[in-house]
Formats: sequence, structure tokens, C-alpha cells
Amino acid sequence: MSKRPKRLPAKVSVAAIALTAAANIAANRLLPPGAAIPANLGAAGLLTWFARREGATWSDMGMEPSKLPSGIKWGLKASVPIVAVVAVGVAIPATRQFFADEQIVGASTGDVLFEVLFKIPIGTALAEEILFRGALLGIFERRRSRRVADALSGLMYGLWHVLPTINQLDTNPAGNVVGSSTLAKTGVVGGIVLLTAAAGYGFALLRDKSESVAAPVIAHTALNVSAYLGGRVAAGVLGISLGP
Repeated sequence: MSKRPKRLPAKVSVAAIALTAAANIAANRLLPPGAAIPANLGAAGLLTWFARREGATWSDMGMEPSKLPSGIKWGLKASVPIVAVVAVGVAIPATRQFFADEQIVGASTGDVLFEVLFKIPIGTALAEEILFRGALLGIFERRRSRRVADALSGLMYGLWHVLPTINQLDTNPAGNVVGSSTLAKTGVVGGIVLLTAAAGYGFALLRDKSESVAAPVIAHTALNVSAYLGGRVAAGVLGISLGP
């Protein structure tokens, strides 16, 4: 009979949440925009080190090497419906305009390649999944039930997007729809938090199913890359000139 892993004290979860919040504020308010990738990777590394120091195992964090094939398989399977949903969103006129973010439309070919080959898969998907579905989920599952831990991870992921959403309201077409109303902008931010929290919960379930953080890394990459390229396609359909 296997020995049950030691239950981590509540202060470990509190400290992990505080470190995550501090990293988010630093990346979105204190550091220049160009520092986003190293900031995200640094946060993921810091939380992984912290989780290990407090007793979380590589298996707890979904980073057991033997589970990598399972993670790849489940990640690829999950990516198919994700890309399909994004494609539908681009195809429907009512939602198409929301993909045409100014930063995506105005990007040069070099910027697009950098985004889809490095920034999204490494600076965003890998960093955030190691942070939320790796270190944080590993800590939470040593304190709470698996489903509660998944929900907490999703909630943290939703809150992680508050500051980035506020920053992007000036460049995304959604900002033009809501105007300058504080109440309307608050509603948009709240909606994004709910959507990303739901996505985070789904990513956590995927990690649980595959027992590997590789699965949500692949699915997350598929979501963001398809949405980014979808923005380029949407701009073309809408007759908006793309960057050089």
C-alpha cells in the first residue's frame, strides 16, 4: 500500500498565490513590454522551485518524464476541437471583428513568425502552464481535493488576465464597442476573467487526465496560435490592410 503524500500547510498555498500575484504585477506594471517573456519564464521557474522546496514532487506537478508521451497524445487530441472552435469564431461575421486586434493586424511577417514560433509556445503557453497547471496545481492538490485544486488553479489563471486585459482594451476592437464607460470596461474585464478561468479549469482537467503538463501546453499553444492567425485571416476578410 503506497504512502499518502504529506499534506502541505495552508501557508504554502498562500505564499504561492502571493508570488504569482507579485509576478503578474511586475510583468504588467513594473517591467517594460519587451520583458514579458523572461518575466513569465522567470515566474514559472520561481514557482517550480518553490513548489519543490515545499515538498511537491515532479509527479505532483505533471512533470514526470515518463508521462510525456501521454501528455503529447492528449494535447494533440484536445487541440483539434480547440482550433475548430476558433475557426468558427473567425467565420461568423458577428464575432470575426473581435479577432482583428490592432497589434495582430499591424504585425510584420517577422513579428508574426516570432509570435507563433516562440512567444506563444514558449513565453506564454509553456510558462503559464508550468506555473498554473504545474507548480500551483501541484501545491493545491497536496492541500485540497483534485477538483477543488483544479478550480483554484482556474480562478488564479482568470485573475492573471485582469491587468493584460486592461492593457489591451485600447488595441482590441472590443474596446471600441464598450467605449470609455468604466462600468462597461469592468464588465469586459470580468467576462475575460470568467472565460480564462473556465479555460484554465479545462486545462487542469486535461493535465489530470494525461498526468502531464505537456497536454495543456500543447492545447494552450493551439488555442493562442489559431486565435492569432485567425486575427490575420479576419483582417483580410474585413478588408483591413496587414502589416508589412
